[in-house]
Amino acid sequence: MNFFFRNFFFVFLFLGLVGNNTYLIGLIKNDTKWFWIDNYTKLNYTNWRISEPNSCCGMNVKCVTVNWNGIMDDQWSDIDCDNMSSINFICKKKV
Repeated sequence: MNFFFRNFFFVFLFLGLVGNNTYLIGLIKNDTKWFWIDNYTKLNYTNWRISEPNSCCGMNVKCVTVNWNGIMDDQWSDIDCDNMSSINFICKKKV
């Protein structure tokens, strides 16, 4: 079972019940590499939407969202970190 599945499986089940949403997942870009923000570990799993990451539409496109809308279920998009005020987020908790 990979890291992503193990840590987010129940969250995605919950999101599926809630409806259409976009959530920040705590992934950031440092220069040209993507890292988890909590401990700067490199990715060992990705689920980018087709044509992502594309660095589109902003000066600070270094953050990542996961989409849950029935079409792009659980796929990632990079976004401008300066335009995140209306986006929900997912928190990580050890169990």
